[in-house]
Amino acid sequence: MLLLSLTCLRADVPSHSFTKVVLQGTLREAVRMAAREAVRGQRPAAQSALEGQIVMRAFLGLGDEEEAEELMRKQLRFYESVSRATVRWCSGLDHGVMFLQRRQMARAAKSFAVPADDPNAPVPLRVEALAGLAQAFSGMGEHSRSHRLLGHALNLARALRPEVGQLLQAMQLEMRVLEGVHISTVVASGGLSRRPCADRDQLVRSVRDSTSRLADIPLAAERMRFVGALLRPGDSLPDTAGKMLTCLAWLKARRLAGYEEQARIEAALVFMRHVDHHHAAELTGLLCMTEAQVHRHRRAAELLLCLSHLHAAHGRHAEALRLYRVHAEMCMSRLRRDLAQMPHLHNLDEELLSDHSADVAQLRLPPRYRKAYAFMLDHLGDQALSIKQVASHVDVTERALQMAFRTYLGMTPAELIRQRRQERIQAELQSSASPVRAVDVAARWGIGAPRSTV
Repeated sequence: MLLLSLTCLRADVPSHSFTKVVLQGTLREAVRMAAREAVRGQRPAAQSALEGQIVMRAFLGLGDEEEAEELMRKQLRFYESVSRATVRWCSGLDHGVMFLQRRQMARAAKSFAVPADDPNAPVPLRVEALAGLAQAFSGMGEHSRSHRLLGHALNLARALRPEVGQLLQAMQLEMRVLEGVHISTVVASGGLSRRPCADRDQLVRSVRDSTSRLADIPLAAERMRFVGALLRPGDSLPDTAGKMLTCLAWLKARRLAGYEEQARIEAALVFMRHVDHHHAAELTGLLCMTEAQVHRHRRAAELLLCLSHLHAAHGRHAEALRLYRVHAEMCMSRLRRDLAQMPHLHNLDEELLSDHSADVAQLRLPPRYRKAYAFMLDHLGDQALSIKQVASHVDVTERALQMAFRTYLGMTPAELIRQRRQERIQAELQSSASPVRAVDVAARWGIGAPRSTV
């Protein structure tokens, strides 16, 4: 849903009414509208190509994969009429979205990598490809890499509409929540782990703020509302179950079968974690009625895990263990296959290394803590700079500041200040045209004090 919203933001003004219908979540109406527009007359090839991409993704959201695949083949003539490079970039993007829907993560990553790894690709298209590539890597368990890719996409998106950055930040939050959901389903001590997400309250607030910022994009806002519900069941399970079921009903009312399938399994995993077997069985039962159907399902691994714990909850431990073994073997087989097919990102790897680390890190922080980050960078030369001073500047406690930086950046504010000072000192020493004393440079960046030159 977030990726489709990102595609719509690439649309030009002539497509505004069409994309507005898509962003409202009424994909069936959008498909009919696109069909009527296609009959009326010729349009510029670039506009037709982009609208076709949106319609193709709308078909996937509706669960009509055959229609999406047929349209994807037809799109080639529009791409060819624009340029040969457009064929390569847009075909890679289309195939990536298709493979992502089919849960073929390695193939999705290879497809998204074609435009994402090409510096000559248009920035809006490349940003979308980076977002898709990040989702593919996240699906393969490469969470750290996926967050770096989204950070790079955020850097590139600075020249685009503010809504693009907001969607990318929403994707970051979505990934963090889903990582917690799937990590928590690992069997530990004979049952589902109930390890809480680090700094969950802060994450809850961030998701809520993201939902509010995306209020003008109902399709994305509804997804973030559901993501927020996935995060909250520890507080009040009945209330949160109602919120999740309300979001599922929103998808069902709009016949968004492709998105509903994903949401049902995510909700079932959360219900399993909190021992609500009734709702978990109800949600998974609507997807697959028999074990044979489960094995044929694109999300067989998650469904087998759910079935395993349902059997265990009813005392059928031998059957639960058998299904869990099948689940584990399937996951290992998929992991070996995906790792063998992992794409090489020649240009992207260089860009990620050359990205200004301060900018990337700042974008990973919630808005309030970005101000703290900027304050720290502005005062690196001040030897009296302290964590208490930074916390006071953004009106938070020192503990909250420490927790936020540990959660989002993996380091404390003090460690970050020390790292940034070292980077500035090294850069100044390397770029200086005349000999300089390292101790004097260090003093300018808040470390030590300058010695007397007498």
